[in-house]
Amino acid sequence: MQPLLSAILLAAVLPLFAQDTDVLRHFDYDQKASFDLQEAGVEHRGNVAVHDISYASPKGGRVPAYLIVPSGTGPFAAVIWGHWYWDNSPMRNRKEFLDEAVAVAPAGVVSLLTDGPVARPGHVEDSTPLNTQQVTDLIQQIVDMRRGADLLLARPDIDAKRLAYVGHSYNASVGGFLSGIDKRFVAFVLMAGYRMNPISRQKRCRSIARRLARKNLTHFRQNMDGWIRANSSRMRRPPWCFCSTLQGRSS
Repeated sequence: MQPLLSAILLAAVLPLFAQDTDVLRHFDYDQKASFDLQEAGVEHRGNVAVHDISYASPKGGRVPAYLIVPSGTGPFAAVIWGHWYWDNSPMRNRKEFLDEAVAVAPAGVVSLLTDGPVARPGHVEDSTPLNTQQVTDLIQQIVDMRRGADLLLARPDIDAKRLAYVGHSYNASVGGFLSGIDKRFVAFVLMAGYRMNPISRQKRCRSIARRLARKNLTHFRQNMDGWIRANSSRMRRPPWCFCSTLQGRSS
């Protein structure tokens, strides 16, 4: 997968200017604006409802998403899930963690799974190194995830003290930004985030990365439900769970 070098550079520079409002303002938006929430349909999987929705992006366009809601009245914990960006993957969209979100819903979890900008209709990728479109897409994804948090926390059945984020690959890096920008999240699970490494493009390392991802996702499925039951109601500061080595590394 083509590394987003401009995104990596932005990630490296931003901490140096953590107090610089000229930098941080790129992640600002109008929290009072209308969500313009639209629902295309709903599917029921047992006692879990899978809503096919979209909401307005503060950066333009719409954010397609699945909203997973368990039966009952809450208050529920909430999780936002960010998919990977692996080229040619059929799961390079909100479907990647759909099964996991449905599986943890009976434990009392409402989930939001969004399509990133690359998975949205009409998106045209620019593979030119260090192009501005990559930075634009990254900022939009960060802001859209923050807006997703607004959407969840506006629901009366959500416990605002139990908001978590799960990100894989590209969206693990997005989670790193969110951890410093948005203090409403109390837990992060970040898997196989990006690293600027020339060997990451070699086929052997890509194969290893795929195997690591499959192994860690299986482990994640087995343990997420128990983690939520044991920890989500008492977290006071963001815990971190790195479920793999960095993208493309073999050790």
